Amino acid sequence: MSDLYHGGMLWSLYILECADGSYYTGISNDLDSRIKAHNEGLGAKYTRGRGSSHPPS
Repeated sequence: MSDLYHGGMLWSLYILECADGSYYTGISNDLDSRIKAHNEGLGAKYTRGRGSSHPPS
C-alpha cells in the first residue's frame, strides 16, 4: 500500500487479491470502508461476483 496527500486528504493506493485469484488495484481516501464495500459487492464492478477480496499474501 502507498499513501499520498492530495487536496488535504490522505489517499491510499491498494491491491486486493480476489477469491478467483485475480488482482484488483484501487485508490481510496477511506481504505477500511472501501475494502468493506468490495467484500459486500458494492465496490468496483470488477470485484463484484469474484468473492471476498483481501490484500495479497
